Amino acid sequence: MYLIDHHCHLQHEKYNNMKEEVIKQTCKKMSYVVVSGANEEWNKKAIEIAKKCNNFFATVGYHPVDAVRYSDDEWEEKLKILEKLAKHSKVIALGEIGLDYHWIKDEKINEIAEQRFLDQIRLADKLGLGVVIHSRDAELDAIKLVAENKKDNKVAFHCYSSHKYTELLHEYKFYAAVCTNIMRSKSVKKFIKRFGIERLLTETDAPYLSPFVGEINYPWNVKIVIEKISKLLETSIEDVSKKIKENFEILYSINKQYLV
Repeated sequence: MYLIDHHCHLQHEKYNNMKEEVIKQTCKKMSYVVVSGANEEWNKKAIEIAKKCNNFFATVGYHPVDAVRYSDDEWEEKLKILEKLAKHSKVIALGEIGLDYHWIKDEKINEIAEQRFLDQIRLADKLGLGVVIHSRDAELDAIKLVAENKKDNKVAFHCYSSHKYTELLHEYKFYAAVCTNIMRSKSVKKFIKRFGIERLLTETDAPYLSPFVGEINYPWNVKIVIEKISKLLETSIEDVSKKIKENFEILYSINKQYLV
């Protein structure tokens, strides 16, 4: 079985007492892993961890909650730093970037978040990279902004669950990643049945969203996601894992040059 974790945070402090062992086990057990940035510190650490294993990659970017913390002048400097980091050979996308209406309630601040989301989309296009989208409670606006501004369909919606906009995702040929919260979320299950497997990805968001209550999440728990997808779509586990691997490789143009 191929195990692909499209989005995890191995740089998180929850792993501090066991980080090297978790990285070792992740490298051993997984086919592909993307260590995801979200702020300046995590971006740098994502790259450092990605360098430890051939099948690790990184994304770098500013989560919407982090992006709005800066003045306009500070943001311009952050974009310059981001561009330098994004040119690293291990970086395959800008992310996680996007909108968040759950944590950001103020309309004016959301306007700033939208502009900074657009800045990062344009930077991704400039560098020929994809984008990994955070869209909590903001799925429709995020889909529209990406569709109107991204020059290609190198777009993956992280930890996606809203079945309402399935047709739009198909229309724009965007990818969507489902997470280990599949064990508890009826919405995720509905989404998978409607979306199908054509551009589906799997992830954990580790150490968050563990399928086991009260426990830390790990990248290899993505196996549970694959098994659940198999049941929902009445397809073999082997076929699901092969298709997820294929989707990942197509989206990020993964080939042997990355894995030497």
